[in-house]
Amino acid sequence: MKFTVTFSASGAYCTANGKTVSLSPATSGKDYANEAAAAADLKLTPRALFFAMQTKLNTLARAAEAPVTVGALVLKSDADSQSQFNNLVTLLQLARDAQPDDTHKAALLAMNLSAVAGPIIDADGVTHNMTVSEAFALVLAYGQALGAARATMLTKQAAVRAATTVEAVAAI
Repeated sequence: MKFTVTFSASGAYCTANGKTVSLSPATSGKDYANEAAAAADLKLTPRALFFAMQTKLNTLARAAEAPVTVGALVLKSDADSQSQFNNLVTLLQLARDAQPDDTHKAALLAMNLSAVAGPIIDADGVTHNMTVSEAFALVLAYGQALGAARATMLTKQAAVRAATTVEAVAAI
């Protein structure tokens, strides 16, 4: 059988960029065993599967900004919060590196963070005062938690993109 692709608002398939299309019998072109074989060769996704995949990918993207737990703290993980923590790391490293000797570095690490950069405020708006040394440990753990969450999200996104049925997408 030969098929032609036509754009159609009520089509049964979607292209990679989300355009809805239909497959119609044609008189010329490549021969296929059936419509499903033609759709697969033309890299068309069944419409219901395409929308299930897009919905799941959007849900995963929103979940990626959910707060992360670091020790006893629940910290925001949105882009702005990540940027603030990156800035804090830079500030603390610069402050430590600017110290003339190990004695001054040790004194800095023992200082209350509020004296250097301000307190840490968790996702619930609670202020946490800690030493610079504790802040370094917290920022490291925060980065590791974000990395683990990102790895999980990327694994799930890959599974969604590889799914071949709506049921498989729903199970992710």
